[in-house]
Amino acid sequence: MNQKSARRFVLSSILLSLLAFIFNVIALLSPYWKSVHLHEQQNLQIVDDHIDPLIRAEVEKFFDVMYHSDTHYFGFYKHCTRSTKSSTTKQTKCGHNYVPVFNDADFEICHSVERHHYCIFHALSFDDNELSQKSLSKCQCSSPSYISVSKMLLTLAVIVLSVCILVNILRLLNMRRKLFVNDMQLRLLSIICSLFILLFSIIILAYQHSNKKYETLEFFDSLRRHYSQIQIYKFSSHLTTIIERFEQILVIKLGSSFTLATLALLFTFIAFLSSAMVEIKTSKLTSTNTNSKLSEYQTNNQTAFINHITSDHNHTISTYMPQIVYSKQTKV
Repeated sequence: MNQKSARRFVLSSILLSLLAFIFNVIALLSPYWKSVHLHEQQNLQIVDDHIDPLIRAEVEKFFDVMYHSDTHYFGFYKHCTRSTKSSTTKQTKCGHNYVPVFNDADFEICHSVERHHYCIFHALSFDDNELSQKSLSKCQCSSPSYISVSKMLLTLAVIVLSVCILVNILRLLNMRRKLFVNDMQLRLLSIICSLFILLFSIIILAYQHSNKKYETLEFFDSLRRHYSQIQIYKFSSHLTTIIERFEQILVIKLGSSFTLATLALLFTFIAFLSSAMVEIKTSKLTSTNTNSKLSEYQTNNQTAFINHITSDHNHTISTYMPQIVYSKQTKV
């Protein structure tokens, strides 16, 4: 492959990496990794007379507060809801993608619909006074563990991607002037960076796909785990039934942020192939011309120096030599 084609491949790798960088930043900050709402035409009843009244009351309260005619959008930082009660106006409000975090001993204090709502929209709706001071001290709000891992990996991917872009720019500069490292070292660094980016992106997409129901079902899952741990198996069985029914009326779609992250992964892979298979070498013709010009310059300098010495020598020989003239003496 000639150097012109190699330069084009590396340049295309830089452009694709820039697109992947932009897509990853948008995906990191936007709240559209997935959307969740209830199926409009689904008539399945989640609770019935066979469900314990205590569990039934919690389920009905959860749906009234959290999923009544709302579409939920989830991102790494934000959790947004869009109300669809009115056909003309759609109100959207955003909070944090947080869930309650607490010890199992504090379950009775911390696990409630109000606490879940507070963790998401505490800056918008519920005042701290509505929750007891004991609850505020023992219960905390935090991102789900898979969100924290995905957020960290995507941030690392963006940083490593910027390093990869810089390395490929240095490869282009190395073609015109010899830098402190050769192209083989730069290409190896670019390959390592690209492999890390691909690995991080695949893990993120797999995490998001496998946990797409996490936030929606966490309220019931935590209830089921608690009653199973304290061996109230009747409640645990009822909650398992509710979760299965709830999943049947859920409509979960992967959003535009997931699509952007997938495109970024594809662009990174193509950029990796474009950059890794190309080796940029310094042009031999340019090197030969430079050497010939240098030799010619040195030869001319040597010739001029020799001529200068020769002319100085001849000038020294031909210089006027004074003669001693004895004056005529008269005999006395």
